[in-house]
Amino acid sequence: MTIPHLPFYFIRHGETDWNRSNRIMGQTDIPLNETGIIQAHEAKELLRKMAFGRIWSSPLQRARQTAEIVKENSFYPIDYKEYLKERGWGQGEGQFHEALLDFRGKELNEANLPEGAEPYKAFEKRVIRAFTEILTESAEQPPLVVGHGGIFWILTKLLANSSLPAENCTLYFFRPPEHPSHPWFIRLLS
Repeated sequence: MTIPHLPFYFIRHGETDWNRSNRIMGQTDIPLNETGIIQAHEAKELLRKMAFGRIWSSPLQRARQTAEIVKENSFYPIDYKEYLKERGWGQGEGQFHEALLDFRGKELNEANLPEGAEPYKAFEKRVIRAFTEILTESAEQPPLVVGHGGIFWILTKLLANSSLPAENCTLYFFRPPEHPSHPWFIRLLS
């Protein structure tokens, strides 16, 4: 299964206290902090200049809050999609990011994931399914997707053959290539 060749906007949720302290959130439902709320309002102003259609969001609180703030520029409702949740890290959630290395050992190894963590291939499959459904249902105008850093990482790996990190409340435009064998164009909007 591949992601349909249709353009879309993507924004990662605003900052949380766990982002600030470098903790693994995964699917733990953490709200935005004061900085995250300010970031979402700044993104709302940037989005005022963009022509986007439907808004899709992870149902996790940090993404939901961000989507509700940026939605003020749109008459479209927000559609929440379970498949847009961040990768689950099981017992690794709440730990500092450095602890993930302890779970994995020196190599990035799926066999050494924290107990209850979502396997990479299952996460990738979920992201592909989410974007296939979103883009199929939003073909009339590029949708805005409010999600998580792990989702962005998967998208850049699958579509652009690189793995880019996304800062909190950073807006990107994804445009499909003219030839299917070429990588997608990913533009940071500011």
